[in-house]
Parts: sequence; structure tokens; C-alpha cells
Amino acid sequence: MALGVVKSLAAFLLLLNFCMFVIVGAIAGWALNNALNHTYSTGPGKALPVGFSAVYFPMGNEATG
Repeated sequence: MALGVVKSLAAFLLLLNFCMFVIVGAIAGWALNNALNHTYSTGPGKALPVGFSAVYFPMGNEATG
């Protein structure tokens, strides 16, 4: 009887884990897409700055101002 409870609890936790995985993946995909769409752009014939990265997420004090 206790084995059935453990199996159902494990199945519920597995489903919950998968749902959270999908949600976090969707948010990460949106953030990456948004960062690539709003990245630094140059005109034709201009070179990119030194140290340029298409995906740049400020960390620490740069993010908060």
C-alpha cells in the first residue's frame, strides 16, 4: 500500500519537474531572442566594436544602475 503512494508521489514530482523545465526553457528562449533582436547594430560597411558580443547580459551594478 505504501509503495503505491510513493509511486504516485514520484510520478507527480516528475510531472512537476517537467512542467518547470518547459516554463524555464520558454522564458530563457524568449530572453535570448529578445537580446538578439535588440542588440547593437551598425550601418553597412562599418566594423563592429572590439569585444562585441551579440548576447550581453549586464551583471551586478551594471544591471541595477
